[in-house]
Amino acid sequence: DEPRRAPIHIDWPATVHTALDYRPDIVRGRLRVRVRELEILRAKNALQPSLDIEGLWRINGLENELDEAIGLLTDNQFTDWQLGVTFSVPIGRRQASAHLQAARLRLDKDRALLQQTVHVATHRLSDIVRNLDSLYGQYQLALKRLEDTQIWVKGRLEQLKEPTAKPGQEGLDLLPLALTNFQDALRSWASAATDASSLLAQYNT
Repeated sequence: DEPRRAPIHIDWPATVHTALDYRPDIVRGRLRVRVRELEILRAKNALQPSLDIEGLWRINGLENELDEAIGLLTDNQFTDWQLGVTFSVPIGRRQASAHLQAARLRLDKDRALLQQTVHVATHRLSDIVRNLDSLYGQYQLALKRLEDTQIWVKGRLEQLKEPTAKPGQEGLDLLPLALTNFQDALRSWASAATDASSLLAQYNT
């Protein structure tokens, strides 16, 4: 594919929002925090007094034969019922309080880890955007250098075709000198082209 040479305009708030919504490590961190919050609710519930209402109603059927036992069940004559209320309050509530304190500490820890994960992710995105801008700027400079070396090569090529003596060069064989200058220009052009291609590849990567 043809590499991208245009600048990339990044919507920074939208980019951060997308990262915070979809990065797996951040999603896992939010889920851990939610689990810790539910653990606190459960620990707080253990501190409350317990009131249980129990009820029982049953039909008894007992005979030597199956059909007679079924008959007793359908007569509804031998029934039991039971109703009860149980109220309990944990004395001191030491164990429940310890569980609540431990749950709060775990929640604080996971919230801090989540904040650290978000902080690292945001800085990573910032580094990527800054690197993109830097690479694009370097690529533009490399293109300018490439254009300058192309002009230099054309000038040295004209000099190679028609060597002209400068003051102080009378009587010298100008062709080897012109050829050396042309080779230097070609090397500079090749180096500039390589740098531009490398920066373009890094920018697209």
